[in-house]
Amino acid sequence: MKKLSTLLCCLAFGLTASAQITETPEGVMHDNLYRHSDAYVRGWTSSKPGVYDGAVGKLVEAPDGTLYIFNPISSLASDTWLKLDKVSDGKYVAKLPQLIYSYMEDDDDEEAGEGTQHNFYAQRMVKSGDTYVVSSETSEINFTWNGSKLEMENTAGSSVILGVADKDKKWYEHGSWTLTFSTLPSGLITPPAGAKEKQYQIAYTGSTTARILDGRVDGNDIYVKGLSTAGVFKDAWVKFTIDGDKVKMAGAQYLGQAKREDFGGYSSDKSAYHVYAMTYKRLGNDELELKDEITFDYDAARGKFTTKDAVCITIGYQNPNEDNTKETMRALSFTPYSDQVGNPEAPTLYYCTATPSYDYTELLTTFAFYVKNADVDGNYLSPDSMYYNIFINDAEQPYTFVKKTYSFNKEDMTDIPYMYKDSQNKDIKVVDNMRFIHFYDKGIDSVAVQMVYKSGDKLYKSELLRAKVDKTASVHGVELNPAAGREEYFDLEGRRLNAPVKGINIVRRADGKTYKVLVK
Repeated sequence: MKKLSTLLCCLAFGLTASAQITETPEGVMHDNLYRHSDAYVRGWTSSKPGVYDGAVGKLVEAPDGTLYIFNPISSLASDTWLKLDKVSDGKYVAKLPQLIYSYMEDDDDEEAGEGTQHNFYAQRMVKSGDTYVVSSETSEINFTWNGSKLEMENTAGSSVILGVADKDKKWYEHGSWTLTFSTLPSGLITPPAGAKEKQYQIAYTGSTTARILDGRVDGNDIYVKGLSTAGVFKDAWVKFTIDGDKVKMAGAQYLGQAKREDFGGYSSDKSAYHVYAMTYKRLGNDELELKDEITFDYDAARGKFTTKDAVCITIGYQNPNEDNTKETMRALSFTPYSDQVGNPEAPTLYYCTATPSYDYTELLTTFAFYVKNADVDGNYLSPDSMYYNIFINDAEQPYTFVKKTYSFNKEDMTDIPYMYKDSQNKDIKVVDNMRFIHFYDKGIDSVAVQMVYKSGDKLYKSELLRAKVDKTASVHGVELNPAAGREEYFDLEGRRLNAPVKGINIVRRADGKTYKVLVK
């Protein structure tokens, strides 16, 4: 009976709503379009006004002149096509409602073997207080299309949206008041055939590793590949032009497509976006101002060019916001690379502490430090030819990490390769340019590390970084006081915490009893 009533409800609403279009319509495909919309941006619990810029869009132009646009609601990945009927040359209309999104929810009653179908519709909606309601005046939204740009017509701003509503016409907190699909203003940059090969070392404020990038030189034009650290853009080129004693870089240089997760971390947004290298002027307060071009000082004798300004890797090019700015390179410099060999730059200390486990049966010493694959003059050193040694107390011979204790290693290790981490990234741990080393031995008062670069049969060594073990504090200086009349918190590796963190925490009460707490 429930199934029948749901079906009747859908049929009743379906008298005015068209069927959901999930198959690609026949016609001419206009793919790889640039999509922009002022819209409600979805958060974890609600929506707020914002911008979706640079998403990859597509539309189909059918033989009868009808247009179909894919995923018409910016904040909703519906995998559905919205139909636009042709009115006249360049004029189109979306006749609404159209079924735009649906899903089946399983019922709790497993014996019934039934589910509930949830349908959502594209609607012309008008603002009413702090929500939107389906317009009673007209159910149509007009568009224009000139063969290279599709644009929604709307002079009412956010008072009228192409929104999403359920079968009861309740707003689903999705919608746009502007929407455009347009062809890309420029394509990928490619050096001309025959351009001279050249490599450049890149440096900028905050860079944690020395990098060598492939380049090409063609007359006054310089091309550099792999400016972005995102792996998806390792073969993407940017262009510079020598102009007297300056080098100029134009903004909005197209790098290709990427998803947000390609820049690291998790994102619930699985859409593909167009990504650009944008140019910014650095202001006095170190804020950045978007510019069409920036200038580098050019040292013709060395072939080096530097700027105090910045290049950012961004999603979209229409004044990208902070969320769409994925990489920022201030005070950027490019130096022609030559295979110079020198002593490595010494590591720098993060912390060195000894912390008892929650039951006081072990003492865990953690040595954390920063490394860089560069020599003392800042020249690039290949990380493949680098390793480091650890020294305990006053020992002259480097420490050996024996497999009996360090079971996540395949064998005993003394020379630790620059990028090495154990199989669990636990006792010899790598996080970007940071290294975290755990020791389970007792009687450790100091720890030292030395970087080593190997060139042929010759070894080049850095200065020692030596740190005294702090046995009175945890990772960030929280005093250890077992007698304190309060709860104490530890992670699973026995490190003391200021307060519970996400994940499993070990809590020790003042009476000595311990228990585990999961914080979500």
